[in-house]
Amino acid sequence: MPDTSTKTLRLIFTTEDPTKDFVLNLDHPKDALNVATVQPIMAGIISRDVFLASGGALVGIKGMEIVDRTVDDLLVP
Repeated sequence: MPDTSTKTLRLIFTTEDPTKDFVLNLDHPKDALNVATVQPIMAGIISRDVFLASGGALVGIKGMEIVDRTVDDLLVP
């Protein structure tokens, strides 16, 4: 099997419980994403209160990141 590479957009929110964050992982993000395009979307998610997190309501933006994962197959049965 050939090597594979995947990207994931991670949106990290603070919750009402300051010890618990809420992370939303989105597969296959567009290449041209930046803070200016993602931050308003995250603010909309917070203001619309669309997720029920174990730490309570989402109250702030903690971070955003694109995770690039590459898997190199060494042995394929």
